[in-house]
Amino acid sequence: MRLRIAKGTYPVSVMRKALPLLFLSFSLFNLNGQPATDIVIGRAYSIDSEVLGETRQYMVSLPASYQGDDFYIDKSYPVMIVLDGERLLQLTASMVQTMSSGGTEQIPEMIVIGIPNTDRSRDMLPNYANEAVASGAVEFRRFIEEELLPAADIAYRTTNCRILVGHSYSGLFAVDTFLENDSFKGFVAIDPSLWWDDQVLIKRAKELLAKKETFTSSIYFGQANNPFNEGIEAGRLGRAVQAFTRTLDTLHVAGLRYQTHFYENEDHYSIPLITLYDGLQYLFEGYKFPLNQIKHSTAESIRQHYNALSERMGGQLPPPGKLLNQVGLYLLEDEERIADAIKILELSAESYPNSHIPYLSLAEGYRQAGDTEKAITQYKRALELSPANEEIKSRLAELKN
Repeated sequence: MRLRIAKGTYPVSVMRKALPLLFLSFSLFNLNGQPATDIVIGRAYSIDSEVLGETRQYMVSLPASYQGDDFYIDKSYPVMIVLDGERLLQLTASMVQTMSSGGTEQIPEMIVIGIPNTDRSRDMLPNYANEAVASGAVEFRRFIEEELLPAADIAYRTTNCRILVGHSYSGLFAVDTFLENDSFKGFVAIDPSLWWDDQVLIKRAKELLAKKETFTSSIYFGQANNPFNEGIEAGRLGRAVQAFTRTLDTLHVAGLRYQTHFYENEDHYSIPLITLYDGLQYLFEGYKFPLNQIKHSTAESIRQHYNALSERMGGQLPPPGKLLNQVGLYLLEDEERIADAIKILELSAESYPNSHIPYLSLAEGYRQAGDTEKAITQYKRALELSPANEEIKSRLAELKN
């Protein structure tokens, strides 16, 4: 028996829906006390893991534009894996939604997958005392890489841009994964327990990274202050985080990208919110559209910028489409920049070819430039994608007459 899901089929033994109910949802009530609409953050599923020999739950929060968006039709999305999912999924999904929406998107929209714990210490803590015996952390990483991520790739429209987030013990797991594999391109390690096992990961960092000629991942460390033992170098955690950073400073591996920030006013339990925000800003540095430079930007410079960002993050990250479209329409208001506007609107249509909206805007650009033939061509493309659109039919009829 196989289970049909969004992108094909997958064995029920590996992936199955766990709960028919909405996960992390609540109902609103109107003034008469009658139930209204559920607000849904995500859904819960389970996966029968052969690697772990147990059934594991996970929760999926999809981007706002994943379904029913006229502009981002069939768009693919980066995937963020959130450890300690029972605590951090709601915070992280809300953060991602806030930072990726609005007029000046700071980061791309993402599919956020939270993994709740069963045996946290077993799964998160590395054990390299006996290299011949795989530790729980090694097996848990295999579960994520070999079972959970492939299942997500089948079920959803994903890219190879993958982010891993962890806090405390799971932050240690994130750092361990940063050193050990190439499955993720970005990491947020929130007050990671780098003191574990006599700072074993610092020693491994020296061994592993010293052998690498290049590195392709980015990591952001958020370090909390200890109210009982204050200071950036205080306590075993503070000393370990700073020692790890100094180790990275001395390695000089090409492509190694990292940043550490000490949050003087945050403790171990208050730090996740601000670290997530700053960490995502760091990982996706350059994604936010440079509106303040638009007078000096060209379509080709924008294309090159986002192509370079996509290469760094391991998956396609086109420019924010709706904002790009708005920029093109804005430039059409300046007669001296109509040619520049058309180039930007062409980039918008190139980046989001399944939506009629970029072609409609591009047609308007050609119309203003006086190129009726090209305007008609773009209106026809827009109509093919939105056959019942009366606005497109009307504009096309006007040009043909």
